[in-house]
Parts: sequence; structure tokens; C-alpha cells
Amino acid sequence: MKSEFYFQYDEIGNPLFYFEFVPEFNYTFFTTSFIGVDTEVHFERSISYPVGCSLEKKIPCKKHFFELLDLDSQRYIHYVDPLEHDFISPYYLINKQIDFNLLKSERYIIKKLQNNGIFRSEDYANSVLSKCLNQLGKEKFERLMQLKWQPITKNFFFEAVFEKASTISAITQGEFFMASVGAYSLYIQQDINRIFSCCLSRE
Repeated sequence: MKSEFYFQYDEIGNPLFYFEFVPEFNYTFFTTSFIGVDTEVHFERSISYPVGCSLEKKIPCKKHFFELLDLDSQRYIHYVDPLEHDFISPYYLINKQIDFNLLKSERYIIKKLQNNGIFRSEDYANSVLSKCLNQLGKEKFERLMQLKWQPITKNFFFEAVFEKASTISAITQGEFFMASVGAYSLYIQQDINRIFSCCLSRE
């Protein structure tokens, strides 16, 4: 089954975000590039249009669908707080093209975590979260992941991650935090170079 894509680009042609949808299902959204669980709220008009057509047993107009996506995208880019912007990191771009395999596999990890999923092994998820946090920065990461960090002591941190510390840098210095996300506690270290490392722990 072939998907179609809708892209939004920045001023130099790098993709900011995309929607993937299935035309055979009346332009039902299949997946997006977004991390934040609430991002799609900003695209309510374009998401609701094909759903409404389906309820009324009408075929959606493709041209109108794309017009709504354009309007919602411009509103999202220009009127939504930049801290809430959920743009694709340059990490996933190669010559202005998205590495879909890497982007989708890592976004799947984040979505699974946000939706109370359980991992067979947390090592890869720890790596993805650490990378995401370092790319976005603390404040934006908190907003998109809907976290509330609280500072913890080095001793508390050490006791929590002692057996899971493969993704944590030297834990003798730095700042330490924890937050609840999905079914896990997330332990975070910021080292003296201001690099973040994450470690999930399921109680």
C-alpha cells in the first residue's frame, strides 16, 4: 500500500516536518515526524476534514486537504511557541533528505515510551533519549516529552542507575535529575561539559 507525503521546509530547503498518509483510506494520517504527543492538535482542521467526509460518506477533495495542511502548517510554524516546535533534527538529514529508517525507528522508541510501553532492553532507548535531549535542550525536551524534572542527589542517582550505568558518563561530577515518563522513571545526568545522559528504570 503506497503512502503519500506532505512536507514543510525551512528557508534553505531542509524539511522541518512531514505527514505521511494513506490516500486509499481517505487521507487518514498514518504517521508523522513529530515527537510531542500533543503536536497534532495544531493540525485539527486538516485531520478533521477527511474524518468528517468519511462520516458523511463523501470522498475528500485532495486539493482542499492540502490547502488545509498548508494553513495549519503556517499557523503552527508562525504562531505556536517555538519551544513547542517539533521539527526534524539535522541529525536525520543527509543532503536535505530524511533518513526515514533512522527517524522512524527512534521516534517509535519515544512514542512507545510516551504510551506506557515496556522495552525488552532499555539500552537502545537510553541512547535515543540521551541523543534527543542533547539535540533539543532541557526546556524543549521537557515540553515535548511532557516531563517535570526534579533535582536529586548524586548518591540517589548512583543507587538508582548503578546496574544500568552503561549509557551514563563518569558520575563523580555534574547535576542529577529524575522524571516520570510512561511506565518508567528517567534518571538524567548533566556532566561538567553540559552533556546529558539518560537512564530508564522500571520500578
